[in-house]
Amino acid sequence: PGFNEEKNLVSLFKRISIIKKKTKIDIETIYVNDASTDNTINIIKKIHKPRSFKLVNNFKNLGFGGSFIKGLKYANGEYIMIFPGEDVYTTTSLIQFIKFGVKNRATMSIYSNKEFRHPLRRLITFLISKLCNLIFKK
Repeated sequence: PGFNEEKNLVSLFKRISIIKKKTKIDIETIYVNDASTDNTINIIKKIHKPRSFKLVNNFKNLGFGGSFIKGLKYANGEYIMIFPGEDVYTTTSLIQFIKFGVKNRATMSIYSNKEFRHPLRRLITFLISKLCNLIFKK
């Protein structure tokens, strides 16, 4: 899910491309544009190549949770990973994380927090993740 990510999109998709090549894992990418008000949709359309990733465009802002759930409806993979738009993790660490998770058929969580988040929000995010993993068997 993404809202007003125009500053992160180009580097995000470059990183995803590198990760796809280096892991040699068939990675499906779904970008849910959550009714961004900046230039996100125009940048996405410029970098989108047919079949390179799925674009889901919300015309009404659904928030992170709503966009995540909507994106799950388009997912065909065995695992789900929410990929941080900002460069919080190195590409190398993400490659290791993905390879380890797939090799060990693991249910793992990766969390980035550049800003303080209220403990209630962290709890809700954790519970939503567990519920989605249970429902969708991801």
